[in-house]
Amino acid sequence: MVNVTLENLRKSFQKVKAVDNVSLKINHGEFFAILGPSGSGKTTLLRLIAGLEFVDSGKIFFDEREVTYEPSYKRGTGMVFQNYALWPHMTVYENIAYGLRIRGFKEEEIRKRVKEVVEFIRLSGLEERYPNQLSGGQQQRVALARALVIEPKILLLDEPLSNLDAKLRVEMRAELRSIQKQLGITTVYVTHDQEEAMSIADRLGIINNGRLVQVDTPTNIYKNPKNLFVATFIGKCNVFPGRVVKKENEVVKVKLENGEVLEATSTEEVMEGEEVNVIVRPEAFSFSDAKNFVEGRVSWVYFSGFYKQAKALTGIGEVVFNVPSNIEIREGEKIRLFFKPNDAIVIKKEKEEGVAYSTELKA
Repeated sequence: MVNVTLENLRKSFQKVKAVDNVSLKINHGEFFAILGPSGSGKTTLLRLIAGLEFVDSGKIFFDEREVTYEPSYKRGTGMVFQNYALWPHMTVYENIAYGLRIRGFKEEEIRKRVKEVVEFIRLSGLEERYPNQLSGGQQQRVALARALVIEPKILLLDEPLSNLDAKLRVEMRAELRSIQKQLGITTVYVTHDQEEAMSIADRLGIINNGRLVQVDTPTNIYKNPKNLFVATFIGKCNVFPGRVVKKENEVVKVKLENGEVLEATSTEEVMEGEEVNVIVRPEAFSFSDAKNFVEGRVSWVYFSGFYKQAKALTGIGEVVFNVPSNIEIREGEKIRLFFKPNDAIVIKKEKEEGVAYSTELKA
């Protein structure tokens, strides 16, 4: 197990800042996810850790050893690529053994290691098949086995589940998490899928425009986003712009653009008169009486399994909310929705980093 420390990393491609002054520490045995939209710099950051790209400036350490300019093969990392990068002319066995052969291992040791990892990853009986004879999930396991057989100090995964169907992705998330915890290997996982990152990682690093904007546990990032970009990128939310009209201890009253006043419980350092955004998650709304409420008409209902997601046109704008699937709700129906002050997140406008999510629902 290895600590990974990044100090002020910068990397540009033709004047585009792919990685912009990123500093980060990933702990021994941690499952760390780098999450961001397309083009945010997450894969470039992973490739810098792997040694497949070199920094313009900054330093990379594995424990106390600086590896900033070491080539990839000297770093002791194993990598699984998005497209798996399996050799089509090699069998499963040969693909897995390849990394050991180019490192000069003897054939007896190769057979022993391949057998162990094949059994561990549940590929027994497939050793003589070729990649085109395997399902997507089986190919993903072969790529993982090939990375693990060299016994890397750090496992790097670049969107490894993106080519799988939805059901298999969910299954493989749990399997990857289980394998990582059994091995105790420091793992860095890149994805643009918020749900995937939230379900699999010990901690997340949210990256946007090459900058690391927040690092924390999935729960803390969801409940306490640092800025509007993080709030809108992690999960769905409603954004209500306004101005603080009163702050007393942790109670904040915000006057919205239409004149209505909402109450929030917030540890955010805001002052009276400051412009803020109030963030309310869809699951925060209910039909039970609470301090805050909005009224409007239901404009759309979308069945999503154990709950329904709906949209209502209200006096403070369009609101997206969830209701249990056993509650009847119809388009055109007049509705009153309540939410508690401690379910409202207050973010200063000066902390904003752009918006990542639209409240428009798509079936």
